[in-house]
Amino acid sequence: MPELNGIRILVTRPKAQAQHLCDLITARGGRAISFPALDIVSLDGAVAAEASGAPDIVIFTSPNAVRHGAQVLNRAGELNPELTVGAIGPSTLQALEDIGQRVGLSPAQGFTSEALLLEPTLQRLEDKTILIVRGEGGREHLARVLRKRGASVCFAEVYRRVKPSPGPSDLAALEAQWAQSGIDIVAANSVETLENLYHMLSAAGRRSLQSTPLVTASSRVARQATALGLEGEVVMADGPDDLRVVDAICSWSEGREEA
Repeated sequence: MPELNGIRILVTRPKAQAQHLCDLITARGGRAISFPALDIVSLDGAVAAEASGAPDIVIFTSPNAVRHGAQVLNRAGELNPELTVGAIGPSTLQALEDIGQRVGLSPAQGFTSEALLLEPTLQRLEDKTILIVRGEGGREHLARVLRKRGASVCFAEVYRRVKPSPGPSDLAALEAQWAQSGIDIVAANSVETLENLYHMLSAAGRRSLQSTPLVTASSRVARQATALGLEGEVVMADGPDDLRVVDAICSWSEGREEA
């Protein structure tokens, strides 16, 4: 199994979700530096907006949607015993299976809305009602395409993404470590995470970020890195789950050593 050989990785995932990735990094011989650049706040009592009748399909957009919105399935299942449950990507699929939910719709390949939309079940949707369980203010692409295909689409927004407010001493310690070449690569899964990190840092911290490699599974994150003026190498993982992120860093590290 490839090893990380002491590579220092800045883990930006929410505090409650970072431990597994940190443990994998440590197990593979790397050093995880946890600095959450995104917090997840549950929206208790969130209800579906624009709902019209029982949903035929419920789609969860992320593991966080499952963690904070699994209760939606109870009501939807009561209204429609033939309910189809969908997941965007393997991590969301696993989160649903972990709570005992059978998933009937997920991408054959990939982990994006675009990949899910290729599935045969979602091609002709006249007279279908689809409930999308997501975070507040999520992407509109999935809903827009489903409506074009004839579906009635509604939402259950069950959590909110917020920018953390680290203590001045924590931020100063991170930036001091970074300035001494104490971070080799940054892991960021979403555009919002990367933007939050950028804006949380001081001008000196941004200069450190500017030249540091970035690992992500998202082409949108890669494009945003360019838009922010970041010049470090972008390492693309095959998927956003922890194991694939670590595998991508291992491959990058091996390539760097061979060079």
